[in-house]
Order: sequence, then structure tokens, then C-alpha cells
Amino acid sequence: MSHFDALANRAHTCYVLVIAYQSLFWVLHRRLSSSNARVSFSTVVAAVVLVLGGCAPVTGGALSPDTTFGNPEPVTLQGYTGPQEDPTLSPDGTILFFDSHNDAEKPTYQYWAKKIDYKTFAFQGEIQGANKQGETTFAATMDESGNLYLDTSLFTAPVLATARGTFKNGTVIGAGPVKGLPTSPALPWGPNRIIDVYFGEITFDGNSLYLDDFQVKTDPSGHPANPVGGKFKLFTKNQDGSFREAANSDNILERVNALSPGKILYGAVQSKDGLELFFTGSDVPSPSAKKVGLYVAKRGSTNEPFGTPEEIGTPSSHVEAPFPSPDGKHLYFHELISASESQLYVETRQ
Repeated sequence: MSHFDALANRAHTCYVLVIAYQSLFWVLHRRLSSSNARVSFSTVVAAVVLVLGGCAPVTGGALSPDTTFGNPEPVTLQGYTGPQEDPTLSPDGTILFFDSHNDAEKPTYQYWAKKIDYKTFAFQGEIQGANKQGETTFAATMDESGNLYLDTSLFTAPVLATARGTFKNGTVIGAGPVKGLPTSPALPWGPNRIIDVYFGEITFDGNSLYLDDFQVKTDPSGHPANPVGGKFKLFTKNQDGSFREAANSDNILERVNALSPGKILYGAVQSKDGLELFFTGSDVPSPSAKKVGLYVAKRGSTNEPFGTPEEIGTPSSHVEAPFPSPDGKHLYFHELISASESQLYVETRQ
């Protein structure tokens, strides 16, 4: 991958243009950031100028604010320095998983830390069996049976896919691709095509998985150029451990997915009681494009569809990866500061 220099220059004099191409290409760059997927600065700028000149306004208008969580505080990782992204917790709340996903061509590895209190964790190191030099692993989620789900290129390089293994004392055992989930086609993808790229997040009980379905357009050379859409699908676990798309997936997620194409959606995580769905939404290019933000959709029972999403208040307009603590008292996420720097945060239920 060529280095995506644009994301490191966050002080561009044309603020609207900077935010527009950051918002659009951040998703692609971060979620497809294996060693062969990045696009050049000149390609990005040319594409954004063309899109900004002719695209329609963002649809749907402003969303209602959600004030369920507040008082953002930085998370302390004792013994660790470096990029820190995609925070998740084990179902018992005692282990924090995070990764070093970044845009500075540094390795992206999966790590773990032990809880001291809700905003302080003791770094334990890499998760053994989840990382390999030259490959990308990020966004680990764990179910109550100790199965750790990872978005990784370990088994499908250079394409990323969702894998699963058993987590025990800092090691993933028996990891391999999750069966039944759709997969991206093998490279090369060919010029000027729309390709679906998938990532998954397991629920705490392990019975359901929310699949991020990115639509990525390739350039005339066949390389990933920019995301053109992103929605969610709900999958259900079979008795043999494989997954199938839930018959009611479209109905359950109808109001959530209605945000797209106005926003590119990714990283859906369900609360332990099943009544809240947290996710990231990135603005698509338009004169009013401003942010990568956090959203929540709620429902009265697990048999109902999720309602219209609301925007969660955060300390920055470039935040990702909301994750609710198992007890529902806290919400974790990360702030994107620069190409090489990011910070975990936690908010408290008010």
C-alpha cells in the first residue's frame, strides 16, 4: 500500500475539503489497511474534488442527540504507549481488548489488558496466535464461551475476513475463518467495480453476529479507491458453529440502515441486554460533511426492530468504535488524533 499522506495533514487550510476526504476515505483506509490496499494522495484528492463538485447533500438531516452517556474520560493503559483503537471488553468485564490500528504504516496488532478500574487497565501484551508480521488483526470481540472473533488477514491475505478462536490466558487457540459468512472475492478485483468487503462483531451471548458490509469502488487499475456505501446485516449462529443471515435481518436493521447512503456505517455492537445497538457512521462527501461519529439505536424488546438512531455526544468529531461495558454503565471508544496517534476514551451512563 502507498502511504495515505492526506490523513496525517489535519491542519489543511481548506477545512471543509479536508474533513470531507478524511470522512470518506478514513473508513476505506482504516478498514482495508492491509499491505496492498492503500491509495495515493493524488488519487484521493482528485476523486474527492470530483465528488464534491457533483454530489447531492447528505440525506436525512441532523439526528437527535443521545444523552445516555456523558463525561468523557481518557482511558489509561499502564505499561503501553502507541496507537490504541477498537476497545472491547470480555463478557465479564475484566479484560480489555484493543489494537494498534494506525495510518502511519506501523504494524496493526491485537493486544489485551487487565481491568484495574473502569478507566484504568494494566497492559498484558500481544494476544499470542492473533498477530503475524506483515498481516493485520483488529477489532476483537468475545462471547461468553470465551470465543474471540477477530477481523484479520491471517487466513485470507491480503483480503481481511472474520476469524474465531478460543481465548485463554492471552493466547488464541485454534483460530480460523468463521464459516457461513460472505467473503470478499480474491484479488485482483478488476477496474471500476463495486466490491463488498465484510467485517463482523459477535454479541456477548455468541448467538448473533453483526456483519459490516462495505461497498468499495475500485480505480481503473483495480485497486480499492473509495467506499461508496456501508450497511449492516444480522447473522445467526447454527448448531455447528457456522452462521447464516437471519430471516428478519432487514426488518431488525431497517431504521439503522436507512442512514445509508447518507452515512457509511460500520462497527455495530449490541449491548448485553440486546436493547441497544452502537455503531460508527462516517459522513459521505458533501459541502456539509463534518465527522466520523458514534450512534446508538434502541428498542423496547429483543423481538422488535431497532428504532431511529441518535448521535452520541463525544469530545471530538473524529471518533470510532463504540463498545458498551457488559453492565451497561460505560461506553468505550477511540479518538483519531493523527495518522500515528489515537486515544481510548470512556463515557459514563448518566
